[in-house]
Amino acid sequence: MTEAMTDRWISLHAFHRAGTDLLLTTAVDGLVGELDPRLEGFFFLRYWEGGPHLRLRLLPRDAGDAATIGKRATAVLEEHLVAHPSAGTWDREHYALLAREFARREGLAAYDERLRPDDHVEAVAYRPEYATFGGPEAVTAVERHFTDSSRIALAILRAEPDHRRRLGHALAATMLTLMAGEPDPRRLGLLLTRERGRWDPAPARARQAEIFASRREALVAQAERCRAVASRAVMSGDHPPAGRAGGPPPQESHAGAWWRSIGTLRRRLDALRRAGRFGPARQDTSLRVPGGPRLDGPADAARDDVLIVLDRCVHLFCNRLGLSIAEEAHLRYLSAATLQAQARKEERP
Repeated sequence: MTEAMTDRWISLHAFHRAGTDLLLTTAVDGLVGELDPRLEGFFFLRYWEGGPHLRLRLLPRDAGDAATIGKRATAVLEEHLVAHPSAGTWDREHYALLAREFARREGLAAYDERLRPDDHVEAVAYRPEYATFGGPEAVTAVERHFTDSSRIALAILRAEPDHRRRLGHALAATMLTLMAGEPDPRRLGLLLTRERGRWDPAPARARQAEIFASRREALVAQAERCRAVASRAVMSGDHPPAGRAGGPPPQESHAGAWWRSIGTLRRRLDALRRAGRFGPARQDTSLRVPGGPRLDGPADAARDDVLIVLDRCVHLFCNRLGLSIAEEAHLRYLSAATLQAQARKEERP
């Protein structure tokens, strides 16, 4: 399936080398708060192509309002970049080396080789990843989740300047996503055992086991809290009311908001799968998420397709929180090892 552009979304790339946390917690947070009544949705992610930048997508409620919203968003981003200029520059050779490595890791056959100017905002058409996420209807559901994910991430970034606390939120989201993808603890344990080579590679296994053993008590407690969040949630077929731009609805934790959103997405994708309207491309290299489940081999591959998409969503949540690939892979290991250990414990007489 060819990836098509859409003119429904306003898509802006803010190229900035000084890190994007401040850009998010000031300019973007303020902007989406201001525009919230006029937006059907929004999301953001951090990316490297063309130089480090933030990608901001805004979906106007009224298509006739798009030009005004686009101008306002561009102005807010540009004002921030002028007030907080990047320190240092990259030359083309440095970018070329890094871009080749990033593209190799993602399995990209082609990418933009142009290095963009620092502190520059560019309108770049948004291309929904229909092949990656399973078709137009699935993409609509995923984009709805992206709005929730971005709201939750913004609230965490604003409240948690300590990077270690952000890691804790990402760990909870990873555990909850695995639980949503396979609600039955025993089946989840079997899945994790089958895929152990993905999340617990043999060369690092001894060191990883040592780290897990030293943190086992705290990790098990975290998993139990996640199970409690999942069991308390009302698993209806309807998407819960989204919070305002400031974060989850009042009285709902970040973990609770994540569970409701990822659970809603799973139910929608399951419905599309049963109707024959969900089909991600299994050879799609963009699904090479470190430590994520693979698609080849299992008899229930169609069911695994849903888990792959959910896994991609938690990967992008980690991106929104500013985690490195190595940090994300480590959290995946800790999540999988903990849930696998719990499943084994429950199996014992």
